[in-house]
Amino acid sequence: MIPTPEVFMHKLTPEDDFVILASDGIFDGLSNEEVVKTAFEVIKHYDGGGDWGEEEDTIDKLLDEVVQAIMKKSLINKSEDNITLILVFFQGFLDHLKRNLKLIH
Repeated sequence: MIPTPEVFMHKLTPEDDFVILASDGIFDGLSNEEVVKTAFEVIKHYDGGGDWGEEEDTIDKLLDEVVQAIMKKSLINKSEDNITLILVFFQGFLDHLKRNLKLIH
């Protein structure tokens, strides 16, 4: 264990969809690319769980499904460390989801 985190600086642009902040346990099981790919796979196939609710509830369910899928995949890939994940969707991406994936009925 090291007390110094890895820090990256990135200037946000309108093309940025989300940020994932995660502990090293996530990345013991998955590469950066696999984490992002998993997130987009869940988003692409999201159907609202068959229970279309209020807009905020539907987005919360989507966020939860993305986080759970990444954590599960990391554990399946034999991560033996603690795993923590924070997912932040940017407003422009949420607006895109609402328009193009018809998350809200």
